[in-house]
Amino acid sequence: MPDTDGTVPDMSDHQNEFEFEQLREGQHVGALDLTQLSRADARFILRGATLARLTDFLSVNPLAAIRIGPLESGRLAGRYQPQTRVLELNTRRAGSTFGSQARPGQVAAVSAWGQTKRAAMQMSFVHELGHHLLETHPSAFGLSLAARQPEVKPISYRARVERQEYFCESLVAYTFFANELTRHDPIGHTMIETLHAALRREAHDRNQSQP
Repeated sequence: MPDTDGTVPDMSDHQNEFEFEQLREGQHVGALDLTQLSRADARFILRGATLARLTDFLSVNPLAAIRIGPLESGRLAGRYQPQTRVLELNTRRAGSTFGSQARPGQVAAVSAWGQTKRAAMQMSFVHELGHHLLETHPSAFGLSLAARQPEVKPISYRARVERQEYFCESLVAYTFFANELTRHDPIGHTMIETLHAALRREAHDRNQSQP
């Protein structure tokens, strides 16, 4: 993804996978189905919840299941099913869905800026967590109405589809490309900043109420 000076931010996988935080089955998610992945790739992708600062939220609003495996179409990065709280990611995603050099506002989806498939899958995981937030967190729905402001500049084509997609794409951009989001769409950046402030207050209140 070209930055303002024409360079491309380094999105290669530098992290040591054995130091990655991993969601805990029974605490953040009811069941994990990761049979299609190596241990290292699974830990890398699931660390997206930590990078997005959503682990405390998931402790209170856990997913029923996370399933990472082949889905019916290579163009489908993932999906969230609100009725069942099941989140799925596609291991068969097409090569055209990552490694993009498109500029902000012209990229198909923020996850396309991932320079490897697993980096893109980590970003798609955060995107789908955004849908879980919209279904379960009281303030997320109201915050997503920022998409209706005439001054918004959606970070991706997908963010233009509807307010839910605007919210989820802004969450991914804030997590992985905060500077680009600030420059391109300050409204989206403020929306996610406000979300995180609300999540911090709630976590603080829960900690204060514990004996």
